[in-house]
Amino acid sequence: MRIQTFQIVNSDPSADELSPTNQFLSKYFVRNGLKRVYNYNPDVFIAINHSKSEYRNFLKRGGNSRKAFLIRLEPKSVYPKQFKKRIEEMYELVITPGSNSDFLEGKDFVGWPYMLNSNPAKPSQSEFRLNEFKSSIQPREFDELANWIQRPKFMTMVAANKVSPRLNSNYRIRRLLAIQLESAKLEVWGGLWSDSLSVKANHRVRTALANLKSGVVPNPFSIYGGLLKKYGNAVGKIENKFDVIQESKFSLVIENCDDYVSEKLFDAIVGGSVPIYIGPNLESVGLPSSIAVTGVRTAGEIKLVVESLSNDDVFALLQAGREFMLSNLFKDLWNADSVFQKLSETIISTADNRDS
Repeated sequence: MRIQTFQIVNSDPSADELSPTNQFLSKYFVRNGLKRVYNYNPDVFIAINHSKSEYRNFLKRGGNSRKAFLIRLEPKSVYPKQFKKRIEEMYELVITPGSNSDFLEGKDFVGWPYMLNSNPAKPSQSEFRLNEFKSSIQPREFDELANWIQRPKFMTMVAANKVSPRLNSNYRIRRLLAIQLESAKLEVWGGLWSDSLSVKANHRVRTALANLKSGVVPNPFSIYGGLLKKYGNAVGKIENKFDVIQESKFSLVIENCDDYVSEKLFDAIVGGSVPIYIGPNLESVGLPSSIAVTGVRTAGEIKLVVESLSNDDVFALLQAGREFMLSNLFKDLWNADSVFQKLSETIISTADNRDS
């Protein structure tokens, strides 16, 4: 193997080297005999989301695009700049975990690196233990329907009321359904739903400025994002999302956009609720459609489907979800350990072939 050193950088300054992503990736690079370097010209430069300043520093130290690799963990709805062709051409290889376009085009597909984290804003690598997770959900097979029937919450959505610089994100759908499904006993958990006007306005200003700084002009209607709307079913923030999910019969799971599948669907399954899923077609990323209620996007469609589900239908959905999470498909393509191992192997192999 010709490459010997690697560097990992983040677009988010708060995502330091102790973040789970950095720890997972570093572990596999080191396991393959590579040494992590910092202020040095590495053989392999890995960006966790594009960082203009870090990439510029990399070039100043003698780097070039053939040594650079981009892992896009932020979708277009959050960071559209890094999906521009000009940015992609700055890297030898670009990988977007959970991307339906990568899967359909036969690219280097890996699933979203799922970790069992109670609070995605404060991820902890120590929380994810696949064997413990398996043992915790296997006993549910015999009593999960009875448990589900007794759950006190009918339907919940755990997601912050963020805005996107792009008009075609799914944030608007979240806000619309949050209002329209209040009569269906939907509880909304997360930040920016019941916060003060100043807090919500500050979020919108920061989102707009961050995108303007990156060279993207945000859509004003999307940035406004129903700033003055009130949500009577908004409960507030929560430290452990599973405290809510495990009490819910249904989880309204709405991806940030229709370009990728992230952790939200898996959280609902792990929590033993029935996912009502809005996002890209599950089969477009190789996932079975049987693990969630799909094909619904309006309040009327959601109300109709939840009212028509029999206990047998519910049990089939719960069983399909549990079986998937225990399957080799999940373990090999979506479990964080496997995803980061495949990412490191793909990058090392590409870099080695480049130098051969």
